[in-house]
Amino acid sequence: MPQLTLTLHASGDVWEDALVCGDRAPNVVLCGQEGRPVSLGDLWARGPLILIFHPGAGCGYCMRQLRKWTLVQEELLQLGASVAVACLQDGGSPIAAVAESSGALILRDTTLRAACGFGIAVPLPADLARVYASVGIGALPPEAGERGIFPTAATYVI
Repeated sequence: MPQLTLTLHASGDVWEDALVCGDRAPNVVLCGQEGRPVSLGDLWARGPLILIFHPGAGCGYCMRQLRKWTLVQEELLQLGASVAVACLQDGGSPIAAVAESSGALILRDTTLRAACGFGIAVPLPADLARVYASVGIGALPPEAGERGIFPTAATYVI
């Protein structure tokens, strides 16, 4: 798998379209807890939003990163900020469990609408897509086609 991941990075597609500081964030509606629609625009209208994208339940990097955010969650809340985690899985995933225990809002991006809007959904070579799917990193939607699309881990402060 490490060689396949290096191949993906060498392709140059990984961060080419990702939003950077100063870009306008898309107002995407995602599926919140209990299936309720949640507008990102509504969230950041209330104050600063830390939006954390996590691609898959089996991603060790994602779990470590989310645990680090939970260490400062209380301070962020006191400053008027909110934390939301956009993931592919529903409430039963390890990522969702850590997010729930920290008080972060869990948003499901199963259609990759948000990941695509932020420019962090990248095409995967078919071999890498199969490997990632086999270890539970990213559930590739059927409409992604044979090549597959994968949301990379990213954090945005809006």
